[in-house]
Amino acid sequence: MWDGLKIVHGKPRHFQSQGSVERNNQDIEKIIYAWMEENQSRKWSEGLRFCQFAYHGIKQPPYEAIVECLGGGEVGRALFNDWLILFKCLLLESLFGGISPLSFNMFFVLRQSELLADWSLAILFSYRSDSDTDDDFIPSNNLHDNLENYDSDTDDITPSNNLHENQLNYASTSSSSGWGSINKNNSSPVFNSVSFGINPDILETLHDGTPYDFFSLFVDDEVLNLLVTETNIYADDLRLTPRGPKSRLNKWVEVDLVEIKTFLGLVIGDRLFKVHGLVDMLVSKYKLCNIPGENLCIDESVIPFVGRLSFRQYIKNKRHRYGIKVFKLCINDRYTVGFKIYAGQESIPGEAVSTKIEMELAADYLDEGRTMFTDNWYTSVSLARELLSRSTNLVGTLRSNRKFNPKDVINAKLKKGEIKSSQNENNIVVTKWKDKLDVLMLSTKHKDNLVVTSNNRAQKLFKPQMVLDYNKAKGFVDISDLRGSYHSPLRRSLIDTIVSKNSIRNFTKHKEHIIQALITKANKSKKTNEGKLYKLINSKRGRCSNCYLEMVQQGGMEHAQKITHKVQTLCPGCSKYFCLECFFKIHSSKKK
Repeated sequence: MWDGLKIVHGKPRHFQSQGSVERNNQDIEKIIYAWMEENQSRKWSEGLRFCQFAYHGIKQPPYEAIVECLGGGEVGRALFNDWLILFKCLLLESLFGGISPLSFNMFFVLRQSELLADWSLAILFSYRSDSDTDDDFIPSNNLHDNLENYDSDTDDITPSNNLHENQLNYASTSSSSGWGSINKNNSSPVFNSVSFGINPDILETLHDGTPYDFFSLFVDDEVLNLLVTETNIYADDLRLTPRGPKSRLNKWVEVDLVEIKTFLGLVIGDRLFKVHGLVDMLVSKYKLCNIPGENLCIDESVIPFVGRLSFRQYIKNKRHRYGIKVFKLCINDRYTVGFKIYAGQESIPGEAVSTKIEMELAADYLDEGRTMFTDNWYTSVSLARELLSRSTNLVGTLRSNRKFNPKDVINAKLKKGEIKSSQNENNIVVTKWKDKLDVLMLSTKHKDNLVVTSNNRAQKLFKPQMVLDYNKAKGFVDISDLRGSYHSPLRRSLIDTIVSKNSIRNFTKHKEHIIQALITKANKSKKTNEGKLYKLINSKRGRCSNCYLEMVQQGGMEHAQKITHKVQTLCPGCSKYFCLECFFKIHSSKKK
């Protein structure tokens, strides 16, 4: 296509690079396709040289890339400079609303110097505006006058004397016309409205109004009726599109005002209203079965979930990035005594979200001298003060930008193994210890003492006691998550995971015992009904339940409703309609 282009065939050396290569190819393909559409051309090779500037992959400055595309060398630089001068002239032209005398002067000079291409001059003269019919526009026909008024060493332009007066003085007066020194005696508009603020009628009629009354001031029936109308119109448009026989649109019924109000109430309300009662019941049973000891740990966990859910979270540093975020409270035997499903914004004015969640989960275990272990998302001096007021200690990692942190500790420059600490009037200790990286900790029960420990290679090390205790307690949640990973809910529901969170170590055998017990009880219930006699009685007409189920499996509900015949024989023991053939097929009773 042109000199210097090489086509390389083959694959990347590493299969990990294949994805990035394909993505880059797709980007280039989209850019070339856009160029071909804009220029009505099928010669993609001609557009590739222009499209390369729209992609960030060129390894040279934009100026050098454009110069090289224009031919390179002195010729390319000269053409690029001509483009810049053309842009300046067009900018001056836009200020005057048409082809200005200044643009004429500039282009005549450029044309005399034979640096600007013929097509550049044609572009300017083909660009027309309202100035084509403006009687005040008087271009200069004297080329020598225009040349004499242009200084080749500068960009300043002095128009010829035969131009319109307003255009002559435009550059010098546009920035200062109408402006001068401040006049302190001038007057400005004065606010003189008598009525302002809340409407007096509202204050009178809604003096004892309910929250819904105030909500209805803005979202009244007029707004809701508009929602009803637009929803039904949108549904009618969708029903005109092709759809399958099992589409939900086949059963569409137009909404009304009552249904829209109900929908808004569900959207604004609790997102967990369907499972809220079950979750509270399970948490209460978890707390009843195990009483925590001294140490508790709070951390967030992610339940993998790939379905459609309004409060599904994306957490990039988790193994399962998409799922439902759960705040968990675990104790020393890796048992979960409480959890809270994150279903949306939890903020309250004047209180941090982390503090709110911490106090809610630990509410039943405060005032007894326990210790809460948290990570740096929860830990703060404010939380430590609040927990101390409830006779509870706090130990955790700390972020350097938290409020009320001691600056001398935060800004300390330490070498490996060194430690810097500070304590306030509430006996809250903030410690900075240098390991491979800086470790910032907060504790209300530790000092800055170092203890001897060893690593995996049996080497003696000195670490703060608060770090050792934190690492031990932080494993409560980690091991709880590890147990939960053995029964992933990716193809199951949220409740399955919540119920099985507090499982024993050998979960497989534990699960087998539960399954066997459930099957055994089911078999016993069947045996109790073996001696029971079933009979058919005459009743109102209804479809045979067994025939209807077979037809549904064969062709769907509509097919079953058309094919299945109605009968008048009802089985009181099953509370179902049966034809004679299906009745004797399902029951073990004998025909008399």
